[in-house]
Amino acid sequence: MVESEPNPITKSNIIENVLNTCYEIRKNLASKFKLPTNYEIEELTDDSPYLGICSAEWSPSIKIQKIQIRIFSKETGSLFRMASIISTFIHELVHTITFHDSSTIEFHNKKSWIHPDHNDEFYKNYRSILEESEKQKILMLPKIKDKFSKRALQRFDSIDLNYTELPDSCSIYRHVGQKENNKTNLIVKVFYQNLSKIIFVENRNLEELEKKIENKFKIKIKTIKNEKQNILDEEGLIMAEKKIILFINK
Repeated sequence: MVESEPNPITKSNIIENVLNTCYEIRKNLASKFKLPTNYEIEELTDDSPYLGICSAEWSPSIKIQKIQIRIFSKETGSLFRMASIISTFIHELVHTITFHDSSTIEFHNKKSWIHPDHNDEFYKNYRSILEESEKQKILMLPKIKDKFSKRALQRFDSIDLNYTELPDSCSIYRHVGQKENNKTNLIVKVFYQNLSKIIFVENRNLEELEKKIENKFKIKIKTIKNEKQNILDEEGLIMAEKKIILFINK
């Protein structure tokens, strides 16, 4: 008897797995915070700059229509880490229990209401849900001082995941939708002059790496060298282990 090959993971499988994970997270948090659950969770695929959208009616009471989450990077087409997806989803969950003044609502596609502002009540709810998320090991925030303060959460919330993703910080859901042993998620420490920054490379190609470095440092790259000061090529990037150190020349 010939043993059949396992079915390949398709893009539709990944989307289904990610959305099912979001439904599971909502269920696990709903009873603690009385989150509404009578709405759909969908993939966000439009050309807007948003990573997540909570569409709702805010007056006279909150009525959630749907939450949409971007699963693949608009810039590279690559799958975001689950830590990045879950952090966006939790942000949108906070909107479902935070009342907003309808006078400041913006229209999105002339149909759904999108609220761009984050008031004190939002960050109070955000803190509570993130603390519970850590207790349930859904998402662990980076270990910094006063990480649940409003200022820290604002900085955490401002990360552009199209260029810099969060490190793996959700052990339960880390591999949702991804192939095992797939050599991805390379951590790169980059030095330029007196600056150093951490960058996460999803697809391990130089074009992606260069784009992220240029965005991080706001420069145009001439050459990239590894720890031994050899010029980094495509093969060297693909074969790199979990973490590499690079030096760039402008």
